Amino acid sequence: MKHSLLNVSHRFLLASILFISSLCMLSCNYGLQEFLSHGASVNERTTEIKELTDTETTALASALSAKSKYTILVISDVHFGKPDPERHDDDFLAWLDELVNNGVRPDFCISLGDSADHGYKSELDDYNALMAKIQARMQNTTAPVYTIVGNHDLYNSGWNVWKENVYPYTSLYHFATKDFSYYFIDSASDSVGANQIALLTQAFKNDSLPKVVSMHCPMYTDDSTKEGYFTLQDTHEVDALTALFAKYNVKLVLSGHTHMYCRTNWDKFILYNVPGFLTSPPEYEYSRGWSLITIDESKGIIANDEVIFQSQ
Repeated sequence: MKHSLLNVSHRFLLASILFISSLCMLSCNYGLQEFLSHGASVNERTTEIKELTDTETTALASALSAKSKYTILVISDVHFGKPDPERHDDDFLAWLDELVNNGVRPDFCISLGDSADHGYKSELDDYNALMAKIQARMQNTTAPVYTIVGNHDLYNSGWNVWKENVYPYTSLYHFATKDFSYYFIDSASDSVGANQIALLTQAFKNDSLPKVVSMHCPMYTDDSTKEGYFTLQDTHEVDALTALFAKYNVKLVLSGHTHMYCRTNWDKFILYNVPGFLTSPPEYEYSRGWSLITIDESKGIIANDEVIFQSQ
């Protein structure tokens, strides 16, 4: 009888813990979807590096190769579907119009993940509609926005939806100009996985060009409140990537996820965490931000990086 009561007590305790955990997640408007549904593992998502040809980049690679300098617009954490009454898409587009009218026209755009807030197709449809407006305003190119997958995009089996609806329909890909190389990698599960590290190692060995790497979850932030959950979880992976990037001429690593601006020089390359596009909670120092990056291909360098913040 005593043994039976003990088992009942243990089951009650476990059920209580699960119930309280569920309430905590519900309070964040995500419920059990965050706990139970994150899509395929990173190793399943990254079985090869998709190589984008010049045709697949709608001739972007050849257009950039003809220039000595060009500008990249970088955004992150757009979070369509997030219950935020202060979306500022029109403000952003007005800023982009003014930028173009003043003669600064980005040549292409990189979006660093969390396009959707819950992984729903309707959210990705809204995201794609905004990206089409950005693309139209760049005028001098028909290049699509280069998007990577974020952790929120995976919720509710979102990977299956994301890979069917967001260009280039994969989470690990690459294209190169004459003098620069761009890698887009998958860190949406707070990990890059053994498969991806092996693929990148082999690709980097055969690629002597200066490189820009884009990912969602950062390797590092300089804010102690963001360490741990908001960076790659496996320190061995961070060490492996750091060595790989330093050895094979990576110049810049772009990341998002934290919704905060952070720029750190790591000897051989720059770690640049782009602030969140969407309004962030009041305790966040920065929000509603995006960046312009200038590449000087003739010198093989990052010529300038500028973060732009909008007022709350």
